[in-house]
Amino acid sequence: MKKKPIFIILGFILFAFVLFKTFSAKIVSDANKLQNETINIKDIPNGTYNGHSELGPVIVDVQVTIKNGNIEKVEILNHQCGFGQKANQITDRIKNQNTYNVDAISGATVSSKVIMNAVNNALQQ
Repeated sequence: MKKKPIFIILGFILFAFVLFKTFSAKIVSDANKLQNETINIKDIPNGTYNGHSELGPVIVDVQVTIKNGNIEKVEILNHQCGFGQKANQITDRIKNQNTYNVDAISGATVSSKVIMNAVNNALQQ
């Protein structure tokens, strides 16, 4: 009689795991489909630009400063992401490589892609 609760708990854990993996795969797939416009940073006038992007539970607002055709600064104003906080370091890659199109931070792929998309959206203005 005591084995039934164990099987119910194990079944619930398995169901939750499958649901989580399915959701994760879908959101990563959607992150890979985010649309970014081709932008020549050198053509953007000096100034500060704000951008926003969101995908599922990940919401990002950024402020991008352009000076003399270079990304001078990328500041994350808002990043709601759960476990993706380590993606915040992608701003250094964006600045150093002078492009929004950089490699994602391992383990924070969705947040990385949403941050890059927010930067792209800022630079389209």
